[in-house]
Amino acid sequence: MLEKISSNINKISREVFLVDILMGHVINQMLKDKWTFTLKTYQNIKDNLALYKSGNTDKVIKNYIINDYETLSQMIREFKEDIYPYFSSQVFMLLDSLSNLDLQELSELQKNILTQEKDFNSYISKILINDITEIINFSNILYNHSLTRLLENDLKFIPLNSLKELTDLKTLNTEQYLYIYQVFTKTLKYFKDKTEYKESYNYFKYNTLIMMMGDKNVQSNN
Repeated sequence: MLEKISSNINKISREVFLVDILMGHVINQMLKDKWTFTLKTYQNIKDNLALYKSGNTDKVIKNYIINDYETLSQMIREFKEDIYPYFSSQVFMLLDSLSNLDLQELSELQKNILTQEKDFNSYISKILINDITEIINFSNILYNHSLTRLLENDLKFIPLNSLKELTDLKTLNTEQYLYIYQVFTKTLKYFKDKTEYKESYNYFKYNTLIMMMGDKNVQSNN
């Protein structure tokens, strides 16, 4: 059992990150308190696994790991039942496309946002105003890169007209934001080296997800 838990820790972490991201959008204090306890259980597993891997074969440590894993697994199942129905399939498709590192980064970003904003809806209202300049600048950069660095065979797949139109953006809503993210995604697909654009792209990707998730008044079933 311990070897199974140890080999599955990345999968376990992924499930925790996913629920943690979604829980950031949930309005339900009882569930939030329960999730705080769940995160402590997850951290206990990681800490005790580290002790076990370092050579500590104490039976108590082994029992802690197994018991906490079973508790965590049950709680994750309950959270999925409680909150997953409140989110669209598009949200899960986007989240599934993220690496564990991306999920962790998004989770930390959300926590930082909520130290400055009362909720995500207020954050979304602000970025719909403030991101217009960012979108125009990034569209210009991608447009120019496409024309100067891509081969003709790749260039025909780039949504050049859409990129050009975005440089004249005047207003912004959530539907447009999702469309803009899709334009950026389609464009970058044909860039051999995306390194210099990763930070900007992730900014729009994470904001898109935050918009799609919004704030959810969740009724607990447990």
